[in-house]
Amino acid sequence: MKGDVSYKLRDRALAAADSDIVATLRSCCGLEIDGISDLVNTRAPYPEAYPALIGLLERDYPIRMREMIVRALTVPDAHDVAYEPILRLYRASDTAFPKSTVGYESYAYALANALSVLARKADRRTLLDLARDPRYGPSRTAFVNAMRRWKDPDADVFIIEALNDADIAYAAIEAAATRHLHCALARIAELEQSSNKEIARAAKRAGKKLANRT
Repeated sequence: MKGDVSYKLRDRALAAADSDIVATLRSCCGLEIDGISDLVNTRAPYPEAYPALIGLLERDYPIRMREMIVRALTVPDAHDVAYEPILRLYRASDTAFPKSTVGYESYAYALANALSVLARKADRRTLLDLARDPRYGPSRTAFVNAMRRWKDPDADVFIIEALNDADIAYAAIEAAATRHLHCALARIAELEQSSNKEIARAAKRAGKKLANRT
C-alpha cells in the first residue's frame, strides 16, 4: 500500500512539473506542446526555447523532469546557450543529489550525453578530464562513446586507460574495437575472463574484430 501511495505522489509531482514547464514555454516562446517529451522527440528546431529551458533547470523539479529538460537541450546548435550551464550541473551532480536517488544514474548520464553532443573540438580537453574522474561513475560512458568518433590521439590514450575502469570498461572495449586499437588486444584478452558476463562477451567480440584486422 505504501508503495502505491509513493508512486501516486511521484506521478503527481511529475505531472505538475510537466504542466509548469509547458505553461512557461507556451507563454515565453509560443511553443504549442503538450509536454516536455514533445521537444525531446521532435526533429523540428526550437532555438527560441533554449534560454527558457536553461532557466527551467534552475527550478526545483523532480530529477526525472530535470533529465527531460537536459535531453531537450541535447542538440548541437544549443552549444552557446547550454554547454556551460550543463557543464556546471554535471560537475555538481554528485553532490546535488544523493547517488541513491531513484533516477540519479539516468540524470547524470543525460548530462554527460548532452555535453558530448554540445561539445566542440575546443571542449574535448574538458570532456577528457571529466571522463577520468571516477566521481562521475558510469555516466562517463557517454564520453567514451563520443570518443569513438574523435580524430584525436588523446582519445586513444584515454580509451586504453579506461579498459581498467570497471564503470566504463564495457564502453572502452567497444571504442577500442571501433578505433582499431590493436595495442589494446592484450588487455582485452584479459577481460575475456571477466566475471562480468557482459564485459566478457564484449571483450570476445572486440578481440575477434581486432584480430581480423591485423
